[in-house]
Amino acid sequence: MTEQAQSKPLEILIVEDSAVEAELLRRTLSKAGYVVSAARDGEQGLQMARARRPALVMSDINMPLMDGYQLCHAIKYDDELWNIPLILLTVLSEPKDIIEAINSGADAYIVKPFAEANLLERIRSLLYAPIERRRADERREEVVGYSGNKFTIVGGGQQILNLLLSVYENTLNQNLELIAIQSQLNLLNESLDKQVSERTAALADSMQRYYNLFSNARDGIVLIDTATGLVADCNTEFEMQSGRTLAELKNLHIWELRPQALRETARHNFEEVLAAGKGGSNELGFERPDGSLIPIEFVSSLITLDSGDYIQSICRDITERKQTEQALNRVNRALRTLSEGNRAFVRATSEEELLQTAVRNIVENGGYSLATIGYAGDSTEKIITPMAWAGAEEDCCAQEHTTWADTDKGQVPAARAIRSGVLQICHDIAVDPGFAPWKESALARGYAANIALPLANGSKVFGALSIYSAEKNAFDEQEARLLNELADDIAYGIVNLRAQTMLNKLSLAVEQSPESIVITDLDAKIEYVNETFVRNTGYSREEAIGQNPRILHSGKNSREAYDDMWGHLTRGVMWKGEFINWRKDGSEYIESVFISPVIDAGGHVTHYLAIKEDITERKLAESKLAEQFEELRRWYKTTLGQGMRTLELKREVNELLSQAGQPPRYLSVAAEGSLRSSGEPTGGVNSAPVSTGSGLPTFGVPLAGEQSNEE
Repeated sequence: MTEQAQSKPLEILIVEDSAVEAELLRRTLSKAGYVVSAARDGEQGLQMARARRPALVMSDINMPLMDGYQLCHAIKYDDELWNIPLILLTVLSEPKDIIEAINSGADAYIVKPFAEANLLERIRSLLYAPIERRRADERREEVVGYSGNKFTIVGGGQQILNLLLSVYENTLNQNLELIAIQSQLNLLNESLDKQVSERTAALADSMQRYYNLFSNARDGIVLIDTATGLVADCNTEFEMQSGRTLAELKNLHIWELRPQALRETARHNFEEVLAAGKGGSNELGFERPDGSLIPIEFVSSLITLDSGDYIQSICRDITERKQTEQALNRVNRALRTLSEGNRAFVRATSEEELLQTAVRNIVENGGYSLATIGYAGDSTEKIITPMAWAGAEEDCCAQEHTTWADTDKGQVPAARAIRSGVLQICHDIAVDPGFAPWKESALARGYAANIALPLANGSKVFGALSIYSAEKNAFDEQEARLLNELADDIAYGIVNLRAQTMLNKLSLAVEQSPESIVITDLDAKIEYVNETFVRNTGYSREEAIGQNPRILHSGKNSREAYDDMWGHLTRGVMWKGEFINWRKDGSEYIESVFISPVIDAGGHVTHYLAIKEDITERKLAESKLAEQFEELRRWYKTTLGQGMRTLELKREVNELLSQAGQPPRYLSVAAEGSLRSSGEPTGGVNSAPVSTGSGLPTFGVPLAGEQSNEE
């Protein structure tokens, strides 16, 4: 190679139909300092070789239009291009491929994928050992045999040597690669052996952990054979849940753990799971051999083991959760009943309405079977009289009269609640001896449990609220506490309505009283007046309330009378007297007044109550009567004096005859009244005169012309 050639970058022509392979070669050669040109097929490569005369040609073998062998043959037999080295790039490495390369005139071949260093070394070797003789000048033909076939090889000595070197390098490189691969395989085998050992140990450990988890899990785990539906395996917890040993379970289909009435449905559900090809979750109940039912929540999945396909179910005993839910539901229904009851009680206008509303609320909003309210009688028999009832078989209550006496028939919860004043619970009517006389009747009506709560006014129990449930053990502590609060509210409502009724009666009596009623505070400000006060005084309620009773003062009452009144009231003592007052229109009237302090439970005076009677007319009548009597008395003294003397004479005659031992002559004297020494008729001012039939009083004195009883 000349100095000029060495100073210029050498050009290498790449003939490759794969753009990716061509780009990889271009980068490798450019990085090594070569100028690179590229052609897409053999024909284009031949044209570019003739046009550019590159220092070396690298060609793929399998290409369209003209393959690598054909391109190589054309270049080697071209008068201008014969000495350009040509390398074939191929994935082929069979002897027949090498023979074909020799016959086409190739100087070397590189097996894909190539090692970059080996490729560059082969290029340098060919460039620094140029071809000196034409291929036609070195033409030889040799026949060789391979694999039972004969092949004719045509080539020159330099060409064959270059090919042999390339074959050797390829073989050596492949051997080195094989050695490296073998080393890597050995390392991989060692690593695989270690991994297998580790994974085997890990699998054994995992299996042991799974077995421990399986055996000791707090949830029940069961494997069900999909082909038969039989239990294949289970852990200890599942044995406890089902109440059976594994040996017993292996003879049962999984649906046979359900209650008899549900087994056919359970079998269909099992088949549907298999048809769907996936598991699921739900809640159900297992029936134990003793007949008890245990609630279960399960999650199932389909799994495949070496021994076959199974359904794996993880089962959790949710008895406590269900009990908690039931307790919560009971508390909620008691709260709902209490809330609805309080709203209804406020609207009740009568005791009967309150009682009926209460029992209906307990059944309709609380969901209880029956609710009754009975009042305790005070007779010798101590009968509990039903007052209100609602619910199933409610008609029976009207005819049943239980006693609350401490006898055999007085041991039901309602009777005990009345006697003791505390709530009483029967958790199971079927076994409670107190319910023995009514057990059959209660069970026939669907009642399983009963709670009775006393109705009391302070310490006095006057009745009981009785509630029945269709479930045994239906009344827990929280529910009982809330129902007891409900009973207290009912009792309060009853007492309050009774007090309101009595207050209404009292209010009507006060309002309709013929006497004026006035209530003041301690400062003597009027807080209430009745209708009679309004009529008597002329002041309306609006005008009187807030005023002091002095609005009625006439100024004719003594200061001493007022002082005496307040002296009594401030000592908490009632006062009685009379006042001359003025009406609103200024007219005068006289009142008889009774004023009493109102004392609360703590002994404190809170108000003053005045009951006042208008006695004006009575006073006038008394005054006129006194005047008439005085006039009568004067008439008596002046008109009847002689009659009195005649009476005295007759009395003296009778006394003389009596002394003589003779009967009295004037019998009428003893029957008539005697005269006072003052000459006034007997009986005093207020005595009624004796009527004679003539319309005039005689006061026992015979009128002139009256016949005596003389003989």
